[in-house]
Amino acid sequence: IELIKTSAMSLMKTINDILDLSKLDARKLELTEETFNIKDLIRDLVTLFSMEAAKRKSTISYSFTEGFPNWIKGDPYRLRQVLNNIISNASKFTQDGKISIELDYKIESHDLVTIDINVSDTGIGISKSEIPKLFEDYKQAENNIAKEYGGSGLGLSISKKIIDLLKGSISIESEIGEGTTVHIDFQCKLSKKPEVNNRIFVSHSNNSLNALIADDS
Repeated sequence: IELIKTSAMSLMKTINDILDLSKLDARKLELTEETFNIKDLIRDLVTLFSMEAAKRKSTISYSFTEGFPNWIKGDPYRLRQVLNNIISNASKFTQDGKISIELDYKIESHDLVTIDINVSDTGIGISKSEIPKLFEDYKQAENNIAKEYGGSGLGLSISKKIIDLLKGSISIESEIGEGTTVHIDFQCKLSKKPEVNNRIFVSHSNNSLNALIADDS
Protein backbone atom coordinates (compact mmCIF):
# COMPACT_ATOMS: atom_id res chain seq x y z
CA ILE A 1 0.00 0.00 0.00
CA GLU A 2 2.85 2.39 0.86
CA LEU A 3 4.52 1.60 -2.48
CA ILE A 4 1.27 2.33 -4.35
CA LYS A 5 0.87 5.60 -2.44
CA THR A 6 4.46 6.66 -3.14
CA SER A 7 4.12 5.84 -6.83
CA ALA A 8 0.81 7.73 -7.07
CA MET A 9 2.26 10.83 -5.36
CA SER A 10 5.30 10.72 -7.64
CA LEU A 11 3.09 10.50 -10.73
CA MET A 12 0.84 13.31 -9.49
CA LYS A 13 3.85 15.59 -8.90
CA THR A 14 5.13 14.91 -12.42
CA ILE A 15 1.71 15.70 -13.92
CA ASN A 16 1.42 18.90 -11.87
CA ASP A 17 4.93 19.94 -12.95
CA ILE A 18 4.06 19.40 -16.62
CA LEU A 19 0.85 21.44 -16.22
CA ASP A 20 2.75 24.25 -14.51
CA LEU A 21 5.42 24.17 -17.21
CA SER A 22 2.75 24.43 -19.91
CA LYS A 23 1.15 27.42 -18.15
CA LEU A 24 4.51 29.11 -17.72
CA ASP A 25 5.52 28.58 -21.34
CA ALA A 26 2.14 29.92 -22.49
CA ARG A 27 2.47 32.83 -20.04
CA LYS A 28 -0.83 31.84 -18.46
CA LEU A 29 0.45 31.42 -14.92
CA GLU A 30 -0.68 34.38 -12.84
CA LEU A 31 0.80 35.24 -9.47
CA THR A 32 -1.36 36.25 -6.53
CA GLU A 33 -0.54 39.00 -4.06
CA GLU A 34 -1.51 38.46 -0.47
CA THR A 35 -0.09 39.09 2.97
CA PHE A 36 1.67 36.11 4.52
CA ASN A 37 4.23 35.30 7.20
CA ILE A 38 7.42 34.26 5.43
CA LYS A 39 9.01 32.99 8.65
CA ASP A 40 6.11 30.61 9.20
CA LEU A 41 6.43 29.43 5.59
CA ILE A 42 10.11 28.55 6.14
CA ARG A 43 9.42 26.82 9.46
CA ASP A 44 6.66 24.74 7.85
CA LEU A 45 8.98 23.60 5.06
CA VAL A 46 11.75 22.67 7.49
CA THR A 47 9.26 20.65 9.55
CA LEU A 48 8.04 18.96 6.36
CA PHE A 49 11.53 17.87 5.29
CA SER A 50 13.01 17.14 8.72
CA MET A 51 11.77 13.54 8.73
CA GLU A 52 13.03 12.90 5.20
CA ALA A 53 16.42 14.36 6.14
CA ALA A 54 16.56 12.22 9.28
CA LYS A 55 16.04 9.08 7.18
CA ARG A 56 19.24 10.00 5.36
CA LYS A 57 20.97 10.74 8.68
CA SER A 58 21.10 14.43 7.81
CA THR A 59 20.04 17.57 9.66
CA ILE A 60 18.14 20.57 8.34
CA SER A 61 18.17 24.02 9.92
CA TYR A 62 17.22 27.62 9.15
CA SER A 63 18.22 31.10 10.28
CA PHE A 64 17.06 34.69 9.79
CA THR A 65 19.23 37.76 10.05
CA GLU A 66 18.34 40.14 12.86
CA GLY A 67 15.31 42.27 12.05
CA PHE A 68 14.13 40.00 9.24
CA PRO A 69 10.50 40.92 8.44
CA ASN A 70 7.63 38.61 9.37
CA TRP A 71 4.92 39.80 7.01
CA ILE A 72 5.32 40.46 3.30
CA LYS A 73 3.05 40.69 0.26
CA GLY A 74 3.45 38.18 -2.51
CA ASP A 75 2.44 34.73 -3.72
CA PRO A 76 3.09 32.31 -0.83
CA TYR A 77 2.01 29.28 -2.87
CA ARG A 78 4.52 29.82 -5.67
CA LEU A 79 7.30 30.79 -3.26
CA ARG A 80 6.59 27.59 -1.33
CA GLN A 81 6.69 25.64 -4.61
CA VAL A 82 10.12 27.06 -5.49
CA LEU A 83 11.59 26.41 -2.05
CA ASN A 84 9.99 22.97 -1.92
CA ASN A 85 11.80 22.03 -5.16
CA ILE A 86 15.13 23.39 -3.92
CA ILE A 87 14.98 21.85 -0.43
CA SER A 88 13.74 18.56 -1.88
CA ASN A 89 16.83 18.39 -4.10
CA ALA A 90 19.12 19.25 -1.20
CA SER A 91 17.56 16.51 0.93
CA LYS A 92 17.58 13.95 -1.87
CA PHE A 93 21.28 14.38 -2.64
CA THR A 94 22.56 14.72 0.94
CA GLN A 95 23.39 11.59 2.91
CA ASP A 96 24.74 11.93 6.46
CA GLY A 97 25.23 15.68 6.09
CA LYS A 98 23.69 19.09 6.68
CA ILE A 99 21.13 21.28 4.93
CA SER A 100 20.87 24.93 5.95
CA ILE A 101 18.47 27.66 4.87
CA GLU A 102 19.70 31.20 5.49
CA LEU A 103 17.53 34.27 4.92
CA ASP A 104 18.71 37.86 4.67
CA TYR A 105 17.01 41.06 3.57
CA LYS A 106 17.66 44.58 2.34
CA ILE A 107 15.24 47.46 2.74
CA GLU A 108 14.90 49.24 -0.62
CA SER A 109 12.30 51.83 0.45
CA HIS A 110 9.69 52.33 3.16
CA ASP A 111 7.53 49.49 1.79
CA LEU A 112 9.87 47.55 -0.53
CA VAL A 113 12.31 44.84 0.51
CA THR A 114 14.69 42.44 -1.24
CA ILE A 115 14.63 38.92 0.19
CA ASP A 116 17.78 36.78 -0.16
CA ILE A 117 17.57 33.03 0.46
CA ASN A 118 20.47 30.58 0.42
CA VAL A 119 19.81 26.83 0.57
CA SER A 120 23.09 24.98 1.16
CA ASP A 121 23.85 21.29 1.54
CA THR A 122 26.87 19.04 1.99
CA GLY A 123 25.64 16.53 -0.59
CA ILE A 124 27.17 14.94 -3.66
CA GLY A 125 27.50 18.22 -5.57
CA ILE A 126 27.73 18.67 -9.33
CA SER A 127 30.40 19.86 -11.72
CA LYS A 128 30.38 23.52 -12.77
CA SER A 129 29.99 22.53 -16.42
CA GLU A 130 26.70 20.78 -15.61
CA ILE A 131 25.10 23.68 -13.70
CA PRO A 132 23.62 25.51 -16.74
CA LYS A 133 21.75 22.33 -17.75
CA LEU A 134 19.81 22.27 -14.47
CA PHE A 135 17.56 25.14 -15.56
CA GLU A 136 16.59 23.44 -18.84
CA ASP A 137 13.31 21.51 -19.15
CA TYR A 138 13.61 17.79 -18.33
CA LYS A 139 17.37 18.09 -17.80
CA GLN A 140 19.38 16.65 -14.92
CA ALA A 141 23.09 16.96 -14.23
CA GLU A 142 24.00 13.39 -15.13
CA ASN A 143 22.21 10.72 -17.14
CA ASN A 144 22.16 8.31 -14.18
CA ILE A 145 20.63 10.83 -11.72
CA ALA A 146 17.02 10.00 -12.62
CA LYS A 147 17.67 6.26 -12.34
CA GLU A 148 19.37 6.49 -8.94
CA TYR A 149 17.52 9.39 -7.30
CA GLY A 150 14.31 9.80 -9.31
CA GLY A 151 12.76 13.03 -10.51
CA SER A 152 11.61 14.45 -13.82
CA GLY A 153 14.17 17.23 -14.26
CA LEU A 154 11.47 19.91 -14.13
CA GLY A 155 11.80 21.27 -10.59
CA LEU A 156 14.58 23.80 -11.14
CA SER A 157 13.31 24.76 -14.59
CA ILE A 158 9.90 25.63 -13.13
CA SER A 159 11.51 27.35 -10.14
CA LYS A 160 13.56 29.62 -12.41
CA LYS A 161 10.52 30.59 -14.46
CA ILE A 162 8.56 31.43 -11.30
CA ILE A 163 11.45 33.49 -9.93
CA ASP A 164 11.62 35.29 -13.30
CA LEU A 165 7.92 36.15 -12.87
CA LEU A 166 8.81 37.55 -9.45
CA LYS A 167 11.48 39.64 -11.23
CA GLY A 168 14.12 37.92 -9.13
CA SER A 169 17.13 35.72 -9.83
CA ILE A 170 18.29 32.19 -9.05
CA SER A 171 21.82 30.80 -9.25
CA ILE A 172 23.71 27.67 -8.19
CA GLU A 173 27.22 27.16 -6.83
CA SER A 174 28.51 23.63 -6.55
CA GLU A 175 31.47 21.28 -6.84
CA ILE A 176 31.64 17.51 -7.00
CA GLY A 177 31.77 16.13 -3.47
CA GLU A 178 31.62 19.60 -1.91
CA GLY A 179 27.88 20.20 -1.75
CA THR A 180 25.63 22.76 -3.40
CA THR A 181 24.27 26.23 -2.63
CA VAL A 182 21.20 27.60 -4.38
CA HIS A 183 20.73 31.36 -4.09
CA ILE A 184 17.49 33.15 -4.88
CA ASP A 185 16.48 36.76 -4.41
CA PHE A 186 13.37 38.73 -5.22
CA GLN A 187 11.68 41.99 -4.28
CA CYS A 188 8.35 42.26 -2.52
CA LYS A 189 6.33 44.69 -0.45
CA LEU A 190 6.48 44.84 3.32
CA SER A 191 3.19 44.30 5.09
CA LYS A 192 1.62 44.07 8.51
CA LYS A 193 -0.11 41.22 10.28
CA PRO A 194 -3.68 41.09 8.97
CA GLU A 195 -6.43 41.72 11.47
CA VAL A 196 -8.53 38.64 12.15
CA ASN A 197 -11.88 38.75 13.90
CA ASN A 198 -11.84 35.53 15.90
CA ARG A 199 -15.20 34.60 17.38
CA ILE A 200 -15.59 31.74 19.78
CA PHE A 201 -19.01 30.21 20.38
CA VAL A 202 -19.35 28.08 23.48
CA SER A 203 -22.15 25.60 23.98
CA HIS A 204 -23.39 25.34 27.54
CA SER A 205 -25.46 22.26 26.79
CA ASN A 206 -24.82 19.15 28.82
CA ASN A 207 -24.75 17.17 25.59
CA SER A 208 -21.45 16.24 23.93
CA LEU A 209 -20.25 18.80 21.40
CA ASN A 210 -19.34 17.81 17.84
CA ALA A 211 -16.93 20.13 16.03
CA LEU A 212 -15.91 20.35 12.39
CA ILE A 213 -12.57 21.99 11.66
CA ALA A 214 -11.93 22.79 7.98
CA ASP A 215 -8.80 23.97 6.20
CA ASP A 216 -8.70 25.19 2.60
CA SER A 217 -5.29 23.65 1.87
